[in-house]
Amino acid sequence: MNNGNERKERSERHERSGHPVGGSGAVRLPHVTVARTLRPWIRGLVVAAAPMLLFALATGFFMALALLVFAMEEGGASMSMYAFPLAKALVLLAQGVSFHAAGIVVGIVPLSLTFLLILLVRTFTARLCAKPQAWVSGTVLWVAMSLLCTRGLTVGLYDDGWIVALKSALVFTIGFLWGSLPSSALRLRAVGYLHSHVSEPVRHTVLSGLFLGVLLLGIYALVGLGTLVAWIVLDHGAVGTLFDLLGVKTWSRVLIVVMSLAWLPNLVAWALSWLFGAGFSIGSLASFTLWSGSGSDLPSLPVFGLFPAAVDSLAVINVVMTIPLVVSAVVAVVALLWRRGFPIRLRGRDQDPDPKTMLVSFAYPAGAFCIAAVVVSLLSSLMFLLSNGSLGEGRLKDVGVDVLASTQAVARPTAMGLFGAWLAALVVTAAVFAVRWALASRRAAASNAAPVAAGDAGETTRKNRTVSNRKTGNDSSATVETAASPRRPRMAKSDRAIKSDPAKPNDHTGGENKAPRRVNSTRNAKENQGDHEPTTTTGTGIDLS
Repeated sequence: MNNGNERKERSERHERSGHPVGGSGAVRLPHVTVARTLRPWIRGLVVAAAPMLLFALATGFFMALALLVFAMEEGGASMSMYAFPLAKALVLLAQGVSFHAAGIVVGIVPLSLTFLLILLVRTFTARLCAKPQAWVSGTVLWVAMSLLCTRGLTVGLYDDGWIVALKSALVFTIGFLWGSLPSSALRLRAVGYLHSHVSEPVRHTVLSGLFLGVLLLGIYALVGLGTLVAWIVLDHGAVGTLFDLLGVKTWSRVLIVVMSLAWLPNLVAWALSWLFGAGFSIGSLASFTLWSGSGSDLPSLPVFGLFPAAVDSLAVINVVMTIPLVVSAVVAVVALLWRRGFPIRLRGRDQDPDPKTMLVSFAYPAGAFCIAAVVVSLLSSLMFLLSNGSLGEGRLKDVGVDVLASTQAVARPTAMGLFGAWLAALVVTAAVFAVRWALASRRAAASNAAPVAAGDAGETTRKNRTVSNRKTGNDSSATVETAASPRRPRMAKSDRAIKSDPAKPNDHTGGENKAPRRVNSTRNAKENQGDHEPTTTTGTGIDLS
């Protein structure tokens, strides 16, 4: 079994290297090497052709259905012959190529179709081939098919051929990179280089900043979508009125609404700009903000009936304009407390805080918040720029938002919320450390003062005992000696012991010679001795004179 596996592996290795398989008499098969060389080029052609054909067929069938329904409800002639040219025009429009027909300009890129086209390219790239050869062959075929779509159109194009080729190549490249980079060797080498040359905290900071920026922009997109839904709920009556003025029947209305979903991201971007205070405009005919808005001068297009009027309540305006500030602050607080983010956690009460460590721990989230603010600014600028377009050559030339004003309306409060939360966390942490330091200093001072207070209290007690003993007639010198130093045991010498050393003076009275003390061997109390001795002796018979 092992020999069979070894022969199989050796055969595959020889086949990959182009060497003859088997013994010296084996014949080399050149077509195997040629097939392996041509395989990525062929797969690149499939990666380009399959998404384009699927997208064109889907849009073509939908346009044919829509034209058929329009003709049936309106009672006119069939317009199915326009389905294929309109499908080609939509393929070009999804790649940013504008067209015009009968005085009507369609220059607003349907971002939903653009995203769908890029997603198809990404899917086929990830499934089939992600090599550079596939990108080269796929790009060539994709550009060729895009240029082919410019032939036989019933509408006119605004862009020249080289601009069409450049835009189509950019769309295909974005989808190809999206599908190839996650599993590419270049990405693996880049990740290995970063892991070996960049520290883990720095990598975590950069990745967290990118994630927070994308997360915030996603939340803002959801807020914009909710605003658009509110417009639809509040102003659907105006849209129905415009449909009635145009004489559009029920199924035609349904198909027009479905077709309008192609521009859903554009409307979300406009709604977001309006909600955050920047607003948007339909050429020079109308401008919509929180403070003003009127669509009376606009053409009778049903989508224009969705656009809102001015908000009357100043409180509501102030609340909705603080949404990016509040959202970014909440996200920052969660990032500062989340275990996988930047957990600024205070240590135990008995542990001394390290100021240097805490400053470093606060520096990393500050860097991540800077990156997040930059990401929000760049991506929001790109989103607002792509959402703009044109609907005519005169007063409807510039339709959409002011990119600079809208970006500032989103990015500025976002940065304020992020760094406001960071500063608040820093102040709270510093206050907690200050309180702990004060309490620790107070406990240390109390612990140092406790032995001194205990010594003073003991000395005071001994002095009080001395005064009490003086009042009762005890020897003052013995009491003072007791208060000054620990009591030493006194030894009573018998007459024999005293007489055995006559040359040594008696030291008990400071060097003066006195008569030896008389010791009564009777162990009874003074009152029970019966010897009627004077009271200059103690109860045990020791003479005190």
